[in-house]
Amino acid sequence: MLRRASQTIAQRGAEFSYTLRSLWPINPSHGPQTEIEQTGLQAVVAKPDQPFYTEEELGGRSYFTAIYADRATLPSCVQCHN
Repeated sequence: MLRRASQTIAQRGAEFSYTLRSLWPINPSHGPQTEIEQTGLQAVVAKPDQPFYTEEELGGRSYFTAIYADRATLPSCVQCHN
């Protein structure tokens, strides 16, 4: 659902995007894609209640990056994701 929403706003010309990333992805393409994502994911694993914020440069353009812990809470989600 999150991926579909992100694709929809991108098609409408949004100047931002969002995605789910994990240090332990079920699908390897959902792992960290940049050094900043790796660092941010490690930071929220260590302190899940504290978001990670920074700026990074990709392709010559500066981006604000925010990483938040996403905890599965429903039993059916926890079986796979926690």
